[in-house]
Amino acid sequence: RTQLGPIARRVEDLDLVLRIIMGSDLVDSHVADVPLGAVDAVKLKDLRVAFYTDAQGYHQPSPETVEMVTKVVRGLADSVGTVTESAPPAVAEGLAIMQKARDAGGGSHILRTAKRSGTDKLFPKVQERVTGKMRPASEFTFLIEEEDRIRKLQLGWFKDFDVIVCPVHAYAAP
Repeated sequence: RTQLGPIARRVEDLDLVLRIIMGSDLVDSHVADVPLGAVDAVKLKDLRVAFYTDAQGYHQPSPETVEMVTKVVRGLADSVGTVTESAPPAVAEGLAIMQKARDAGGGSHILRTAKRSGTDKLFPKVQERVTGKMRPASEFTFLIEEEDRIRKLQLGWFKDFDVIVCPVHAYAAP
């Protein structure tokens, strides 16, 4: 699934926005109501930070991306409780399964979304995903079950960490 969120220079600014946009919107069934604690209750020295630079080979990050993540981690090291090099389990496997499940309808969801948005013009990379090739329901439900299995694995991993420092993409935006 694609996750969108705000970007800000300060935690306090994010706190203002998150309190407005957090929780269920009664439209997207994947949005969970997760409590947001008070910013001033966070003690940096108690934070458990995980970091990684390579999502298990899914995308090999550029040297500049690796360098930036490494600099951030070095800068945090003296301010937080622990810093551990660790990535969530099954990242590459989960992304591959998600891609197959997302494309199971041959791109029909893309066309429906475009139509609801009042356009028939698609970005070329998006248009490539409109193949018309449908997966059988049995294969689609298997993919959803696999997504759920990996989600559970990753949620278990998250119990050990409060913060993740990692590349948001393999290379800098053009």
